[in-house]
Amino acid sequence: MNGRSGEGSGLYFVLVNRVERLTVWPSGTAIPADWQVAFGPGTRAQCATYVERHRAEPHPKGVAASAWTVPERVTQ
Repeated sequence: MNGRSGEGSGLYFVLVNRVERLTVWPSGTAIPADWQVAFGPGTRAQCATYVERHRAEPHPKGVAASAWTVPERVTQ
């Protein structure tokens, strides 16, 4: 099994980090440290809808832009 196996299944999660940044993530890929599941599994479209409905301000007050990182996908 490789780190991208979730892409073939068509199932995804929405992950959230400590500053409430959301990202769509393949279900078969390990969840990075400091991120947790906010929604899913679901289709990419369902996850995108969730993100649109729950998106916060681009940068919450008091959070530096440098704290907004998207995890890199792990491939094996």
